[in-house]
Amino acid sequence: MKAPAFAAILILFSIPIFEFQTFSAYVDLFGTAFLFAAVTLFGHRYYPWIATEKTTQASSLSLTALAVSALACGLSLGTKTTFLPYCVLFFGAAIYILWRERRIHNKPLALLSSVVVIGMLLPSAFWYVRDLQATGNPLYPTPISLGRHVIFPGYASVMSNVEELLIDDPPGGTAEHGDKKFVRHPSEWWIYPWTEWLKNAGVFPIVYGEASGLGGAFAGFVVVGVGFVAYQFLGTFLGSNKTTSLPPTLLLLWLVLLLVWVFAMHRVLRFGMPVWAFACLLSAPAIALLTKAYPRASGVLFVCAISTTCAVSSLVPLHDLAGKLLSGRWSRSATYAYPAFIDNLPAGTCVLNDSLLPEKDFALAGKSLTNKVITAFEAPRKLTPGFISSNNVDYIVQITSANEMERSSSAALPESVAGIEVLHSTQAGKVWQVWKVQK
Repeated sequence: MKAPAFAAILILFSIPIFEFQTFSAYVDLFGTAFLFAAVTLFGHRYYPWIATEKTTQASSLSLTALAVSALACGLSLGTKTTFLPYCVLFFGAAIYILWRERRIHNKPLALLSSVVVIGMLLPSAFWYVRDLQATGNPLYPTPISLGRHVIFPGYASVMSNVEELLIDDPPGGTAEHGDKKFVRHPSEWWIYPWTEWLKNAGVFPIVYGEASGLGGAFAGFVVVGVGFVAYQFLGTFLGSNKTTSLPPTLLLLWLVLLLVWVFAMHRVLRFGMPVWAFACLLSAPAIALLTKAYPRASGVLFVCAISTTCAVSSLVPLHDLAGKLLSGRWSRSATYAYPAFIDNLPAGTCVLNDSLLPEKDFALAGKSLTNKVITAFEAPRKLTPGFISSNNVDYIVQITSANEMERSSSAALPESVAGIEVLHSTQAGKVWQVWKVQK
């Protein structure tokens, strides 16, 4: 079973969402990794079983392994609120298993529950307490409501172009999460692994990235693998299959996770990363059967699926690399598409991002990261002389898309703020205006 398990892991590594988030250190991958680390550590809670690799569990329960497992789950829980349902399911399953094993470990369930709860809260409680203290909502920015009754209000954007800024908020509001971004009609979710449509693929026509894409190997093997486990479950339910109850149990658990993603995660693909990783693991029995029955055909299909997915995923970085080789543009300003003027500012210069584009905050730090940046999130909606002077702002940067600039008049500072425009430049479809504050 080692070869099929290794193949399932390779399929997991080939999923474009996982590939792209690995290189960008995206938070969804971080939380998913710690969630699976928690599950793995919990599975090694009996250390005589670990040391001797026996197939039967001994009665010595490792509180250390249990505590570290809970800490790993707590790190996932503290990553972002989208992992809350997954961690709640982990907690419920862990407590249930420990209760079932009470005659094996002979330890009070209250003690074990306390270890799990404390371990989960240590890395994560700070963020929820902070949200509660600052906003009155422990799950901020997620609103909490019961029907039409709002219990805890969430974040309400004041940005007019929020649909262009938030990758998971397409036009139409949060009610259209996922459904209008990844499929043209909700029924297309049944065939999504084979279509992988994306509403806004960007300048380069590719649907793979940090937020979308499951890949050909997933469509060719994982979907079939989950279907095979479902077939085994049906056979066990009808009594015609005498296999162990583990695969059906895992299938039911996966279905619960899938339903959580469908109804609680608004069908945003990257929020379902634990679901897709679990599905890859479920595909191992089907891969084992395929490689045994059709070794050559399944091997060729596997190599083609992995290679094709990786090749498509490589198109964008290879295209960017070729562009840099041909143009010779290797500077930081060329890479992040901002004026080189920012890099030449003296160390300690205070730059205010007045653009409502938080992704430009890092660019404004300059090539040596010596500029002091007042980020788009920190900047007030309306600049005032008091805010400018109290923060010792030297330059104000306004960034507007070229299309918006054509439709409206040029951006300008409020009349109460004295400043001179020192730069007007267009970079990658964005118009940059830099104002030097007169003190």
